[in-house]
Amino acid sequence: MDIKIVVADDHPLIRLGLTAQLTQLGYRDIFEAWDQVSLQKAVTTMSGIGLVLLDVVMPGLDGPNWTVLFCEQHSALRVLLFSGLMEGELRARFGHCSNVLGLVSKSRGTNELSTAIDLALAGQTQWTGSAVATQPTPQTATPLPKLTPKQAAVVHLVCLGLTNREIGLELEMQEGTVKNHLKDVFVRLGVTNRTQLALRLR
Repeated sequence: MDIKIVVADDHPLIRLGLTAQLTQLGYRDIFEAWDQVSLQKAVTTMSGIGLVLLDVVMPGLDGPNWTVLFCEQHSALRVLLFSGLMEGELRARFGHCSNVLGLVSKSRGTNELSTAIDLALAGQTQWTGSAVATQPTPQTATPLPKLTPKQAAVVHLVCLGLTNREIGLELEMQEGTVKNHLKDVFVRLGVTNRTQLALRLR
């Protein structure tokens, strides 16, 4: 199929696997991007891109909010997010972007990928209505303990799905320091793991 698809993920093995699956599905014009610079170059130098399969955390200098800004700035591009994060969390971040058509889980099979791409190329939104978490009102929300700026930065990147090592690289701190910040945050917020942390903050 003569449809240009950009696979944007910073992990070479994931890009390789996705490219192999797309080739198996009959797509021939597949292009790879591995960070913010290469993705921007791909979408600004190539015409006729049919779809971008986009990892929600692309490394670069512009921080974790860059992916949202990219989708807003390139609103003519059809985008499918590619992530292991929960759909509700991603829809809360990207739901306002009309060109972000849904999520392909990193645990998906080839059939699911094929269906998602077919729907995206047809311009159909694939968010599930039940995936959106209801935000508590100010009257019912439980106040959160105040975090230090560094703790808040670590927590933000945890909720975006980054590992301790990736957070350390992003914030220029040792992996052990990241772990210590998280231990303190877990105690302050009364949680024991990353999933509970994300739910607590939502």
